[in-house]
Amino acid sequence: MAFEHFHACFLYFIETYPTLLDQNIDALVNETIEAFELEGVLKGIDSIKQLAEQIKKEEEDIYIAYDEMEKYFQTLEFGKCLMHAVKTILHVQVNSNDQIEQLEEFAEARENNFNRIGYAIDLIDDLVISQRELSVQEYVKAIIIKAINLHTFSSYSKTRIGQSLVHNYMIEDYSVWRLRETLPNRTTPRLQNVLQYIMDIGWIKREGRVYSITEAGTKIIGAV
Repeated sequence: MAFEHFHACFLYFIETYPTLLDQNIDALVNETIEAFELEGVLKGIDSIKQLAEQIKKEEEDIYIAYDEMEKYFQTLEFGKCLMHAVKTILHVQVNSNDQIEQLEEFAEARENNFNRIGYAIDLIDDLVISQRELSVQEYVKAIIIKAINLHTFSSYSKTRIGQSLVHNYMIEDYSVWRLRETLPNRTTPRLQNVLQYIMDIGWIKREGRVYSITEAGTKIIGAV
């Protein structure tokens, strides 16, 4: 969801008429860095790795960053939205880091490895581990470009003559313009279905907006 907010912020940031692609990307990156600087988050921070270490020390609830990300997207404050999207992504990586080897082993099992873009364990590597030496500015730009490239590849692969358009924007002659508007919630139905299934069989429980593992769920994890 946090990664999809990178794509959605870019989509709503651009105009419905052609403007320069590079200028749009740089302007969105600058808004994000300004949001970080206003919060004083980047003092003494030279890389994504250091920012992740700072987030780990602060032990802030991941739902705070996630809720702020969604709030600022609704108010069209895209720099602040992406600042909290970065935090959300780093929270996920930091919180799962102690189990990362176990998760990789589980993901690589033949019955679990679906070999598709968006696979969670691959995203942790693509969005954080392989990018951790980048500065925050370089990182934000790299993730925006990754989102654009993935959307472009996906939309062209799905486009067929006689079918409705699946591009959200068009890129041509160094320019970009918005064709249609979509919200960053397309992964939600599948994720919510998984959560509901796991709750139905008693492996997790929900209290308010927080999910926690039950005793039965802990035994399953131990067995894996």
